[in-house]
Amino acid sequence: QGPLLDLYKQHRWKMIPNCTGRYTCRDHILVSHLPPLLLLEEAGIRPRPAPGPNTSSISWKEYAFDLPGRPDRVLVVPLDTAKTVGLITFAKNDRESYVHTLNTPSGFRRKLEAIGIEVTTDDIRVLEGVQ
Repeated sequence: QGPLLDLYKQHRWKMIPNCTGRYTCRDHILVSHLPPLLLLEEAGIRPRPAPGPNTSSISWKEYAFDLPGRPDRVLVVPLDTAKTVGLITFAKNDRESYVHTLNTPSGFRRKLEAIGIEVTTDDIRVLEGVQ
């Protein structure tokens, strides 16, 4: 349950070969023009507020990275407060096009670390030493 499963049910996804816990959207023609936050919005997927008194201003947070040696901008949207699952989207620089990947706990942090991005419970940032 939760936003990851909601998004999985909203579109057709296929497992990325040899990438456990990572899926790419098979409905590419329908979603490739949508940046990640708009993809979630159009799918009707809203953040679920955490328990507590100040829940009215909860929203998705998108992190954007231009990494050395990578032609595409990387956009990351965690779908849980612990930052263990989420969308990793590759924004094509040569056109307004997005390749969305849905990532479970076995794939999200592993893929981000592999491309030079560190995930903690507090932040998502470029790994030290990545230039």
